[in-house]
Amino acid sequence: MFEAFKIVKVIKKLTDDNADDISLRLIRQIEVDVKKKFITVKEAALMILSISIKSGEIDESILTEDGKKLVDEYEKSMESDDLSFLNK
Repeated sequence: MFEAFKIVKVIKKLTDDNADDISLRLIRQIEVDVKKKFITVKEAALMILSISIKSGEIDESILTEDGKKLVDEYEKSMESDDLSFLNK
């Protein structure tokens, strides 16, 4: 559960604390991958934001400028399978 807290903390940072509409179920599902060390907390947060925007659960306008940039980079990296931007 501690990983879920970290994920939510990153999401709130990238949305100016405006992430109330994001599914807790989705966070808990992705938290499993963080616990198993398949993905980082930051990657999990970006994945959740990307999924939530694409599904219409949240609007991209709630993202901070940094959040918009990171989600955009995340989505581009998923197309090319290159997550090196996460190490910046």
